[in-house]
Amino acid sequence: MKKLTLNKLDIDLFQETLESGLTVYVAVKENSNRNYVALTTRYGSDTVSFVPRGKKKMIDVPLGIAHFLEHQMFEMEDGTNPLEEFSKSGSDANAYTNNSQTCYLFSGVHNILENLEYLLKYVSEPYFTDASVEKEKGIIIEELKMYADMPDTVLFNTIFQNTMKLHPSKHPVIGTIQDIKKTTKEDLYTCYETFYHPSNMYLLVVGNVDPKEVIEVARNSNLNQKHIKDKHEMIQVKHYDEPKAVVKKYEKKTLDIVLPKIAITWKFNLEHKSVEEKKKLNQYLSILFSSKFGSSSLCLENLRNERIISDILYLDRVPIDDYLLYMMVGETKEYDTLLERIKTEMKDITISKEDFERKKKVLISSYIYMSDNVDSIAGYLDETIYYYHQVEDNWYQFLKELTWEEMNEMIKTIDFSHYSVVVLESK
Repeated sequence: MKKLTLNKLDIDLFQETLESGLTVYVAVKENSNRNYVALTTRYGSDTVSFVPRGKKKMIDVPLGIAHFLEHQMFEMEDGTNPLEEFSKSGSDANAYTNNSQTCYLFSGVHNILENLEYLLKYVSEPYFTDASVEKEKGIIIEELKMYADMPDTVLFNTIFQNTMKLHPSKHPVIGTIQDIKKTTKEDLYTCYETFYHPSNMYLLVVGNVDPKEVIEVARNSNLNQKHIKDKHEMIQVKHYDEPKAVVKKYEKKTLDIVLPKIAITWKFNLEHKSVEEKKKLNQYLSILFSSKFGSSSLCLENLRNERIISDILYLDRVPIDDYLLYMMVGETKEYDTLLERIKTEMKDITISKEDFERKKKVLISSYIYMSDNVDSIAGYLDETIYYYHQVEDNWYQFLKELTWEEMNEMIKTIDFSHYSVVVLESK
């Protein structure tokens, strides 16, 4: 068992890879009144073309199947509902699928080891029938229809469709009605057997727990035991030669909303950047956009004073293989004016050293204050484990070593000309 200490957080993290290939991470947060547990597979909606485990030929599966599989994992042969089982012991359980991963999680105060044992059991025992799959199709189609008219869903779906040309991330995580209808029990088992192998998964536990006990439960679990003798195969997935340019520069849609919405998405190609360069660019771009459009920026203050916007501009970033999408979303009736102001502001991609140092201090403070919150610790660890395949135990030092001079040099290597704009106009 490997032990790390997260610098400046005074949190010990224990790591062990089991015989099956499952890697277990346990972050000990003493005196915590709540514990967080998540079992994650590196499999999301973007993976629709791959070579199944034990096969040689690449296949295509329906869009949205990772999300469909997540739903079906709550079907148990004995008729029990895992969510209800967790609830009986006072824990809150959930699951989610995004473009790159599927996660099964629970949190609570008591019975953590018992609930962990149950989590590893039900995720290791898929039970799909033709009847359950047909029933689930109707449920997911209703879910899709429910989201179809939600402004944020329409906005983000359109953003991805207009930004990505070849990569499956251009499709909604939930898929399409046609793909949902053609999903079969056999498709689900193929995806499960390929991507739910422990060597493609990791377990994260954060809280007031004994790491030895947690690892022992994981080692004795059905998920680990039934795969001990398996060969750990590298999963082959399709690579997409995604072009640097966006699909559509501008699109306007009408929807039944009170206030129009606008989204601008920059498409950054990081294909030839090292892991370390990508890590730094993630932070430098955050500092840049936050300085120019964040809650304390001069630009935002002017936009508010002129009543062009009444709220903040929401900033977010999504890594997709060799690309990083940086999004800005706002509500305004003056969307044309807002767009021009943003374009004007982005003509100069530099910031002052004073602004840089201030934003850098915010990043460091946010990291340190994270130690008081189990969910924040889990979120940080999950992000670094997933994207960098390791725990970043000295993130504090990494942030401290960021410099204004390096930021200006690295930002110059990024092409800001590839962006897409989507406007949702009120009917």
